[in-house]
Amino acid sequence: MQGEIGVISEPERGSLFWFTARFGRPSAVVASRRLFGVRALLLSSDETFSEIAARYAEAWGIATHRARTAAEALGVMQTTAIEQHEDWIAIVDADTVEAESTLRTLTARGMAAHSMILAGPDERLAKPLRQSQLFDRIVEALGEEPDAARPPAPGPISARGAPAHSVLVAEDNESLREILVHQFAQLGVPVTLVANGSEAVEAVRRGGFALVFMDCHMPEMDGFAATRAIRAEEGGTGRHVPIVAMTANAFREDRDACLAAGMDDYLAKPVRIADLRGMIDRWMADEAISPR
Repeated sequence: MQGEIGVISEPERGSLFWFTARFGRPSAVVASRRLFGVRALLLSSDETFSEIAARYAEAWGIATHRARTAAEALGVMQTTAIEQHEDWIAIVDADTVEAESTLRTLTARGMAAHSMILAGPDERLAKPLRQSQLFDRIVEALGEEPDAARPPAPGPISARGAPAHSVLVAEDNESLREILVHQFAQLGVPVTLVANGSEAVEAVRRGGFALVFMDCHMPEMDGFAATRAIRAEEGGTGRHVPIVAMTANAFREDRDACLAAGMDDYLAKPVRIADLRGMIDRWMADEAISPR
């Protein structure tokens, strides 16, 4: 299969076996329906959930109208005349106090049950939110089969020489980089390391990464500036590589600052391998690693 196989072994530390292989590229699957022009009412009192869901939907061309309460949702319905438009869907967070009353109001205004997506641990849309599952639920809400349409999508930037499931880590601390290399080796996930935000922006520009772990405080360009630069370059392209912030600060305002910069999630230092595995499973849904 035009590949290679090898092993890296260190006494008393263990062995890493690796291989490469060439596979045929599957034919592209084109979405059977354009999502541009579709509108979504997004009700959630969870700002993180709302931000991530809106970012994904808007990258697919869906105009989102956010609400935190039933009253705000009613205001959206009134100002947009929701019942007069086709291609409206609703994404309702089941954990929001007034979720049920909002669903009843939507039904009274003529929205079909299949057009309303309820999100929660045991609901049609699971939490924590996964990009591929959100797309499938939206397609179903529009009356189509998920297998007939794949997102035109903000998924991983297409690979150009790097494995599609590889991870980029931007971290300036040499000791922490060594620890992360060892952790990723244990998890069996290919990783590329850079030492500052400028290098991270350039690496993402070249493509091939399904997930980025970004240290917030680095020389030359910090993680916030690097993330904003990456999001600016993605603007209008439909691409969106997930970025997880890494910082020793664990206060709510620090998390909010990460999300405001365009990051998707937050990982506190020191990084534990269990938390690292959780982030990979969450944001690399199609490449989730198996337990070891």
